[in-house]
Amino acid sequence: MINLENIFVHGRFLNSENGLYLFNTASGIEFNFKGKNVFIKTDVVSNQLDEAWMEAIIDNNYESPIDLKVGKNKEFVIFESSDEEIHNLKILKASEAIESFAIIKDLKLTGTFLEKPKYDNEIFVFGDSTVSAYGNLGTVSSVKTLLDTDGLNGFAYLTAKAFNASLNSLNASGWGLCFSPWTTPKRRPLLAIYNHLAPFEDRLFYFKNHNPLAIIISLGTNDSYYFTLGEDKKPKEELIEEFMNDYHVFFTKLKNIFPNSPIFMVYGLMREQHNYDVMHNIYLNNKDEFNLYECKLEGDGLGVSGHPSIQSHKKNSEVLIKMIKETIGE
Repeated sequence: MINLENIFVHGRFLNSENGLYLFNTASGIEFNFKGKNVFIKTDVVSNQLDEAWMEAIIDNNYESPIDLKVGKNKEFVIFESSDEEIHNLKILKASEAIESFAIIKDLKLTGTFLEKPKYDNEIFVFGDSTVSAYGNLGTVSSVKTLLDTDGLNGFAYLTAKAFNASLNSLNASGWGLCFSPWTTPKRRPLLAIYNHLAPFEDRLFYFKNHNPLAIIISLGTNDSYYFTLGEDKKPKEELIEEFMNDYHVFFTKLKNIFPNSPIFMVYGLMREQHNYDVMHNIYLNNKDEFNLYECKLEGDGLGVSGHPSIQSHKKNSEVLIKMIKETIGE
């Protein structure tokens, strides 16, 4: 178990006798210190891969992160100096939960922890590969790897960073709100685990003491391919109706937990034009009942398997940031 007295944890986590479990994209730790070196020992829970990608960011220097391929009993010296220096250090997960969970088994500092970082704002996000930033460092023709998906350069994290907000993400590439042709089983809905710590994790996340500045939902692309392909004994129209009804259920759950938080329904990053009318109708059907906003974005399709590139994520985050600012009055 890691002593968190002076450490801020971003995202959903579990601190156990086996270490600090970090699950979803952009989850991680942050602390201020005065010292000569920082050491961590790591482990992973493998879901698809036996490694996780984390980035160590010193003094908010996002241009020069330290890449960490976290694995079983791996050890890293994150920072080293001959003199005691004062720094801020973030160690954040760039890869996503369906690949692996990262575990910090030990953290040692030669020096002193300083005041715990504070965040006045938090942004919640629920999403698919668009939130994971799937393949944003790769190309259309390249094969997905661990190090070509940088969630810290995805639109969701960039949006949270613009508001100096901590990101609380639940995301899974290939998953839908209700169903998806890419998952096994095909009905493996994110809606069913919205209150879990992560995909493939039965333990629950408790929303008490959280009050997000904004809630972002980027779900529907995978659902749309499912109801376009169809399901035995269930026509496309019924599947679309089920999808639209489940979105209303999700809005209701979120409103009951966070009655004052605006909800931003995001779509278009995968250029899923066949689903635009459905998403727009969901907005029209629900906008009077919920604090709901529609944000239609447009990906460039230049990342792995036609996902948005890093440049596209940055461009689209600017659109969303502007909308959130206009909504909350900044």
